[in-house]
Amino acid sequence: MLTASAEAGVRRFIYLGAAMSLLGSPRPITGADESWPLQQPRSSGHAASKTRADQAVQAANGPQMATVVIRPGWVWGTPDDPSTASFVQAVHAGQMRLIDGGRHRIVATHMDNLIHAVGLAIDHGVGGRGYYVFDDGSTTIRDFLAGLLQAHGLTLPEASIPGPVAAGLARALDAAWRIARRPGDPPLTRMIVELNRGPFLVSDAHARQELRYQPVITRQQGMQRLRDAMQPV
Repeated sequence: MLTASAEAGVRRFIYLGAAMSLLGSPRPITGADESWPLQQPRSSGHAASKTRADQAVQAANGPQMATVVIRPGWVWGTPDDPSTASFVQAVHAGQMRLIDGGRHRIVATHMDNLIHAVGLAIDHGVGGRGYYVFDDGSTTIRDFLAGLLQAHGLTLPEASIPGPVAAGLARALDAAWRIARRPGDPPLTRMIVELNRGPFLVSDAHARQELRYQPVITRQQGMQRLRDAMQPV
């Protein structure tokens, strides 16, 4: 895509990266920003590929084509969101378990805020740079999942497992899936564990200053919109 865009005379290339490219950092992800090096976590081929693409896009920046990366957190906000659908399915199957009680704090990005950030990057993004963009404030995994499930008329189960136990189970399931060559992902993956067994707090101050980014929707408004969208007609 980079080559084709350059050959077609595209002047600005915006890539949607991911804040999860920080997974695998040797230090807890608190107070992170664009100065932190991106990782290629062994726990997720998907996250590693996002990092490689992010770096390729930044490296392709030049006088003929400016390249900018937008890195959201947990993207949410649509009724058909596939990640939420997986949690809904887990609740219905009786398989939903929080990790460490869902106490860790994270940042997330409503779809409307992500779209807004992309528009700002087109006008104000500095070529060769990446920008983290999130909703205002952080939330606990427990509260965030409870809100998403409530929109689907479900209650978040109380069941929880410790982080180390979840990590061991994810490794065992990953091995079993590979040995049996089963399609898809196991119900608990190493990436899910990495995202849930510790804080994930990243600053988007750089985007707010350089892109003039400000969220266009709050978390409370987004949850209410989801609840309204899921109401039977």
